[in-house]
Amino acid sequence: MADGQQGVLPASTLWNAAVNYTLRATGGTVFVTVKNLFDWLYISDRTRGLLPGVPRSLQAGITQPF
Repeated sequence: MADGQQGVLPASTLWNAAVNYTLRATGGTVFVTVKNLFDWLYISDRTRGLLPGVPRSLQAGITQPF
């Protein structure tokens, strides 16, 4: 029986999403990225105890060409 410390763990599938939009006026890009879109709880490591995976995270920003 899997108890997190030994045995087989169930598989996990995470969904990530990214959107980019190029600004015509400057040639820069606006972006938004979401990791673990549905905020699922999963085990990412158990060598040092049960460690949960990263919760939903959001990144956004603007890049400019040089």
